[in-house]
Amino acid sequence: MRGLMISLVALLTSGALLACEGEADGADAAAPDAATADDAGAPDVDEDEEREPRVGYEILQAVAPDRIVTWLNNEMTQAEFDAIELPQGWFKNQPREGEPDRGAFARSPDAARDGEFTVAEHFGHAWTHVATVVETGISLDPDGLLTGARVHKYHEVGFDAGRRLPVIVSPTGDVYVRISRDAGRASDTPTMPETWREAEYATDAPLTLQLPERTLVIRADNEDSFQGPVPLDVGQPAPPLPLTGDLCDDPAAIEALADTVGGLVAGGGVNPEQVQRMVAAPTDGPFYMVNLIRYRERAQYPDGRQTDLTGREANALYAPVEFLQAIGARVVFNTEVDDQIDGDEPTWESVAIVEYPCPLAFFAMLGHPEFQARAIHKTAGVAQTIVMVTERMPVPAPADPEQSQSPHPPTAEDPAFDLIHVMDFHEQAQYAEGSDEPPRTGREAWEAYQAGGAGASAALGIYLTGRLVVQGVFIGDDRSWDEVLLVRMPSLAGFRALQDDETRREGDHHRQAALAHDYSMVTYPALSQIPGSPGGGGMQPPPATADGTGTLCQSDDDCPGGGVDLCLGDSGAGFCTREGCEGGGCEAPYVCCRDCAPIVQGRLPFDGSACLPASVVEQLTAAPASCTCD
Repeated sequence: MRGLMISLVALLTSGALLACEGEADGADAAAPDAATADDAGAPDVDEDEEREPRVGYEILQAVAPDRIVTWLNNEMTQAEFDAIELPQGWFKNQPREGEPDRGAFARSPDAARDGEFTVAEHFGHAWTHVATVVETGISLDPDGLLTGARVHKYHEVGFDAGRRLPVIVSPTGDVYVRISRDAGRASDTPTMPETWREAEYATDAPLTLQLPERTLVIRADNEDSFQGPVPLDVGQPAPPLPLTGDLCDDPAAIEALADTVGGLVAGGGVNPEQVQRMVAAPTDGPFYMVNLIRYRERAQYPDGRQTDLTGREANALYAPVEFLQAIGARVVFNTEVDDQIDGDEPTWESVAIVEYPCPLAFFAMLGHPEFQARAIHKTAGVAQTIVMVTERMPVPAPADPEQSQSPHPPTAEDPAFDLIHVMDFHEQAQYAEGSDEPPRTGREAWEAYQAGGAGASAALGIYLTGRLVVQGVFIGDDRSWDEVLLVRMPSLAGFRALQDDETRREGDHHRQAALAHDYSMVTYPALSQIPGSPGGGGMQPPPATADGTGTLCQSDDDCPGGGVDLCLGDSGAGFCTREGCEGGGCEAPYVCCRDCAPIVQGRLPFDGSACLPASVVEQLTAAPASCTCD
């Protein structure tokens, strides 16, 4: 956040409309959040000092129902300000965060010429009159999302080059720039009426704006303050690129997404270096986005809405299946984390891998307004995430993909699972002091560890189902991350046998030397369709029944009919099932799932009801789906 200021700091932060109580007639009025800037009439400061917060303090004097005078003092201390006891009709301003890089008042509102300021003593201190509220309670939209006040002042604000200024645009095209934010706001994102829009203005050079003598101060529902109108040309919003399967055919189309890409970088949280890598090769692909997810205990929506949803339930409402399908993307791996056996906090709860045809298609989806509206559920539900852009590498085919020949084969009580390794290698392997190992990179040390235990892994029937090399972190922390491995273990008994193997233990010093950071997670995937993955089981339904339920399929045409005519699953692999099973008709071990909550029924890949395997029943019986599964 740009410098936190107590009321008035070195720039005008007027905007939030505070409730002013206690006027002579008992009526309520509204006051602006502050109208400060540089010390009124104070000398300029050196450029190096402009960034230093200079704290000012404001008191508001309600002199009439439609007139509130703002007084500023830049000399007192916080203790002196806190000690002031205001009588009826006077109010202190609230802490705000300022957007401009500098600002100045030219005169008091009632002065005849620039440089003249009204100074008066109040409560033992000298105060300067910098602004006057002359109109309050201005309605700007029927839903009350934006409220306004008219403030009389002579005020100039400045912004450095290289800024991306948040602005809002009225239905008539007037532009209002963000001047301040409430320090204690519950949401970073204001809710815009349908007829208004948000935009950004990029400052290629230093920018100075003279706010109108009668400034309209607009307060959004998250208490952001916008002021103007100001003469900024933000243009018309470019229409979103159509979400189609041929986006990757035209590299030049990335130019139409410049605002989307720039907004990602300016918004923070996204790695700008990785964004630039993707923009530099917009049609290269496919690539695989690996998502590590930890949910909030309770959903927290950025627009401040009240909800009883858990974080997991909010994220379930995100489910952008139709957007992925439109651009030729698909979820190829999805699992809950059963146990995290390596890695510090956070403890991850879910892992998902999405195949995208190219970066251009990915950015087109991110910039689409309908997708952005859906994505608010993900923001509300996810507490922490690491998102990595990866390239899929080939893995060798196993001799026994079913692992039936393993000394510890999968059973119903101890099934096979995928052990997921997420690894960040040291640039140079960090062997213990005194080690006689030759210099190696971290990756080379890991390969030495793998080579030493290869025999034990093969004997136990263990094999790779996926190897993903990380191009870069899209969202996450400062760790670089290098590789993601998915290893098929025949059973927990087989995994323990690998851990107990002497040759594996002897090589563990290579592993310790290789890894700067890592996570290792035991998972039982609900969906596993990474291309080229040996033994990938898709949604892993039980064996096909006599009526054809469970038959593997790529489209509805592959299903046997007779009521079993729906191919359920993502493109490339699925299984046949029966829709409309409310009256019975599901053969064991499939069950009929029905009566799903309306909020999610429209996003499910079947109408009304369907015969489903146990691997998806748990997901559909949990909120917000809340289906009944017989």
